[in-house]
Amino acid sequence: MATDYVTVPLTNKGKLIFAFGCGFLTVSIRVFGGMPEGVAFSILLMNAFTPLIDRYTIPKPLGYIKPEKKKKGKKPKEETKEGKKSTTKKPVKKTTSKKKEMKK
Repeated sequence: MATDYVTVPLTNKGKLIFAFGCGFLTVSIRVFGGMPEGVAFSILLMNAFTPLIDRYTIPKPLGYIKPEKKKKGKKPKEETKEGKKSTTKKPVKKTTSKKKEMKK
């Protein structure tokens, strides 16, 4: 019953957790309980935890890239032509209209 494909977790890590859980429950039921048949009860209890084991042992897909966390409050500094990061603002040139230029 413990090797049934329907009730066993999908990943190898999940199968190890399932096997250790079945063994621990079997020993604890036989030692501390009054029933000699602890295997069937331990398998039934671990089958109830199979969806939970599957949820926490899901492997990452091939080529998975972890998304970067956004930093709050900090903006990236702009780079100038020289490649250095500027911390001061550049002065803005005022443009004159064409009519004023023609009069001069």
